[in-house]
Amino acid sequence: MQRVNSICMVLLLVCLGFVSYSSGDVTVTNPLNAPDLPGFQSNFRTIPAGSLIIPMDPSTQTLDTNTGFISLLPYGLVIRTLYSNVSVSWAIATGKQLSGADFSAVTSRAKFVDIANAQGQAAISATWNGWKNTGSTTYYGGPFIILAQNVRKVLTAWNTWKSNPSSQFFTVDPSVYDTVSVHYLTTPVVVDIRHTINTKPFVAVSNLNGNAPTQTAMLGCVFQNSTRACPTEKGNGWGAVFGSGSPGCKAFQGQDHAGLEFGIHYATYDCGSQVAALTGTTCLATFSEPHWEWTSTTGPSYINALKQFVYGGANFIAQCASIDSYENQGSTAGTGTFLTTNGIWGYYNINSDESNWVNTITNYPDLPISQYVGPVSSTPWGYISDFYNLFSQPDSVPSGWQVPNNTNVPAAYNNFQAGGYPIVTNIYDSTRDWVVGRNIYLVAGAKYNLQNPTGSNVLYLSGHTWAGTTTAGTENGRRIFLNAILIPAFRPAACGFTFCTPGTACDPRNACETCVCDASGSGFRYTSIPGCCLSTANCSSQPCTACNTNTNKCEFVPGCCTNSITCPGACTDCQQMNSNGVGTCQGKQGCCTLDSQCTNSSVCVHCTDNACVRTPAPACCDAATDCTDTCFTCNSSNVCGRIQPLSDCCLNNIDCGSNPCLICDPNSRKCIAKPGCCNYATDCGTSPCVTCTPQNTCVRKDKCCENSDQCGSCQECSDTTHVCGPSSDASCCTVDADCGSCRRCSTAVGGAKTCTPITDCCLTSADCEVCNNCTASQCTLIEGCCRFDLDCSGCTVCTDYRCVPSQGDLGCCLNAGDCAVARDWLLNHKNVTTNETISSCDYNCVFTSTRNSTGTCQPVCTTPKNYTGLIVGLAVGIPLALLALLALAAIIAIILFKKRDALTTKFVRKNPDMGADTYTSPIHESAIKVQSSAAYGQ
Repeated sequence: MQRVNSICMVLLLVCLGFVSYSSGDVTVTNPLNAPDLPGFQSNFRTIPAGSLIIPMDPSTQTLDTNTGFISLLPYGLVIRTLYSNVSVSWAIATGKQLSGADFSAVTSRAKFVDIANAQGQAAISATWNGWKNTGSTTYYGGPFIILAQNVRKVLTAWNTWKSNPSSQFFTVDPSVYDTVSVHYLTTPVVVDIRHTINTKPFVAVSNLNGNAPTQTAMLGCVFQNSTRACPTEKGNGWGAVFGSGSPGCKAFQGQDHAGLEFGIHYATYDCGSQVAALTGTTCLATFSEPHWEWTSTTGPSYINALKQFVYGGANFIAQCASIDSYENQGSTAGTGTFLTTNGIWGYYNINSDESNWVNTITNYPDLPISQYVGPVSSTPWGYISDFYNLFSQPDSVPSGWQVPNNTNVPAAYNNFQAGGYPIVTNIYDSTRDWVVGRNIYLVAGAKYNLQNPTGSNVLYLSGHTWAGTTTAGTENGRRIFLNAILIPAFRPAACGFTFCTPGTACDPRNACETCVCDASGSGFRYTSIPGCCLSTANCSSQPCTACNTNTNKCEFVPGCCTNSITCPGACTDCQQMNSNGVGTCQGKQGCCTLDSQCTNSSVCVHCTDNACVRTPAPACCDAATDCTDTCFTCNSSNVCGRIQPLSDCCLNNIDCGSNPCLICDPNSRKCIAKPGCCNYATDCGTSPCVTCTPQNTCVRKDKCCENSDQCGSCQECSDTTHVCGPSSDASCCTVDADCGSCRRCSTAVGGAKTCTPITDCCLTSADCEVCNNCTASQCTLIEGCCRFDLDCSGCTVCTDYRCVPSQGDLGCCLNAGDCAVARDWLLNHKNVTTNETISSCDYNCVFTSTRNSTGTCQPVCTTPKNYTGLIVGLAVGIPLALLALLALAAIIAIILFKKRDALTTKFVRKNPDMGADTYTSPIHESAIKVQSSAAYGQ
């Protein structure tokens, strides 16, 4: 979390405009998008066809015949064009590398001498025969452009210089520009424009130590004069150093220069009082000090004056010894003045050893000060040949070098100030270990007033003189000096440095200004656009805003805050406040404003009152398990809803529907049948005696029966009406009275009660057995009546219910007399076969049976003639046959007796209410009754 906060803070600082641009050991800020500081944003413009281009690289520009390098005359041509009140655009590709291209275009080329003699714009066009077609050309080194709308004016000025130099104060022959190459743009092209220069770069060169010619020689001439305006100042007359001859301005013969005029384009300050009089409104665009050695008597006043001058918008160049004087010897010792926070170390190359440096680095090749091609490869000798900061004093100084003799240089050093930056860094030979690892500089710069987008630039250029040298790489030192002079300064309109056509619009210096030439034509009036910004520094009055460089508006920086109130929403606090009272809005732990900020995967977690709160079931659920009641499930809307249909899981009887016989079982949560409840009679079972009442209750019908068992005695259940009625069984009874006379109600097998006859009870004789009469409701035996032979005594037999003597029963006797019959029969019967008398034997009564004390007649024979065997056989066979007959008769009697009993039990009282009984037995209906009555008088 701490790492994230740190990242957020870095991003916030970027948004707020505290953007820094780093090169090696230095970090530079550019709060107002100043074109002369690192980090400038591109400014693309469409350059129309017909515009003129002044190339600034060796491949497209004429080289100086003396040095073999690119001439400084193109700089002079540009400055003289500006003095003709024609604006010039400086093309520099933002972000390019050293010697990198600025743009490419289709152009034609010509020399200045041919163009200046063309007698005006009418002769200059794409078809002019003076042009030489170059085709597509790539431009380097920061070329200058004169827009097509200004070409007529500039051609007129150039032609005037050429035809009448004295009218234009030319003491330098204008023919020096004849060889300068000028290109004609045939096709429009989009170009990154760093400056649109519409001010006259007037520079004053200090001569406090008599060293002004080291710089004026690069501008145009040296001024020889045997007398000095300030004889008390240190230094010799100019002529003692450069040239000889009569007083006046003379070109530094054989040296490269810009061809400018002394007194018009530049001047000199010979007196210290002039320097001390500098203010923020002094009418100088640039003040340059080539070499001034510190004096404690006048030095502080110079520095204080120069601070005001530079802070007011002018530019300042310091070279050689003046670097140490102005940077280290400030009014407060050791504080640093323009470039650093605590001073620099400088070294003096006594032996002019320029071979010490084997390579250099240009740190910001896209700055106006760095517009040259190739490296700055060596440093001229001088009081300050090189300098560095940031590191402590070296342990020793090699032979041939010395540290400047001053007491204000500290032993340890700090970084560049916010607006300071290195331009050219020297890499020392590794054999000279006393500076190995040091950050050593040939050239450095600074913007002293970061609130001025234009001007307030400081340049430190080491080495005593760059003029007149022909060593490879030194020509770029001269270009650095001329570049510095061309960088626009911000000066008062009264100075007349700004030029324009009254009432015409001009290119604004930045996107937050409008520009129009004032009525006098003496300068442009820049008006700030309200609410517009170039960088976040313009938004400083509005905390937590940053400049949107696309819209040039101060816009609120998301996440920035000055207090918690300024943080959006209730879930952010203003934290990590810096010294300016600005912090970042950071989220409160566990706080939320949107549901999406709640990281819980549950759809039931919502942001409520700035807290992630889970909505409990049943209002919200993720799964059925969230619903605490088993009759609820999580539906597609993530709400605990009832399981459908409700009867599948019930909470109360209502859930079971309109059926009153269904109730909710609280244990199973199922709808079950209510005990004893019914909707229809069929709900009460199969019994026809149970029905459903309007109160949905199964009740038994009154006097209803399912079977006869449910009826009373001698009743049976109707199969149709299911009502108990009289039994169809006549023998059924409950009490004896139900059975009538001679019957009683008896319990039969199985518990049923039936009417059974009372033994020996009768109503009539018909109710009695054979041989019985009904007397006093009792059946009494009829004397002399028999049913079977066994009922008879002696040798009688039962014939017609009477015991009568046996007729020819040879087998039965009571006495011998009874055997006479047998004897007579035998004697009277013959054998059918022989026709002989069967037997002539006598018979005796032999008691051989206990039957009624009777015996059997057995023969007693004399020997009958021829009938002995027969008689014996008869004697033996007849008894045996009789015995067999008796046995058979006994059997028949038993059978008949049993049959009678059976018939008796089957008598049915067909009409008990008639008072008479009728019997179906043929025995009782016929002979027995009649015979009995006749025989016995009953």
